[in-house]
Amino acid sequence: MMTIQAWNIVLNAVVAVMVVAYGIWLKNIVTQQLNSKDTAIDALNAVIKVKDAEISALKSDTAPAIATAYKVMLEHADKMTAEVNRLSEQLRKAAEEQRQMSQAMNDALERDYQDVKERLEQWKKTLPEEILIRANERFKLTETRPVSPTPEPSGE
Repeated sequence: MMTIQAWNIVLNAVVAVMVVAYGIWLKNIVTQQLNSKDTAIDALNAVIKVKDAEISALKSDTAPAIATAYKVMLEHADKMTAEVNRLSEQLRKAAEEQRQMSQAMNDALERDYQDVKERLEQWKKTLPEEILIRANERFKLTETRPVSPTPEPSGE
């Protein structure tokens, strides 16, 4: 039979073996956790680098696109301004030509009216008085001057 001292030695040996086994097992677990942590850190670093590369690419792609769009917009604005100026000048010239033509027409109508009036006066002098009286009665002629051509609007 085993004595208490033998049992004590066996128990101490078992406890020592279990402590050593637990230490080895604990070291293995800690090593696996450290490896897992390192892997996660490496993966996250890779993701950060990818995101940094995407941000850099977006910045480098956006700046030239904005500059190009701005240049196109400026060119369009310059073209439209030139077109508006050209059309404004063309409209001004057309309005001036229309005003001159209207004035010329008014002058011509006034001359024609004066000419017709003079001819009518000459014709009246050559016709006998009796025919004039009949014409006045029939056509209800009056000695009033017809309405002059409408004046040109002043808002140019």
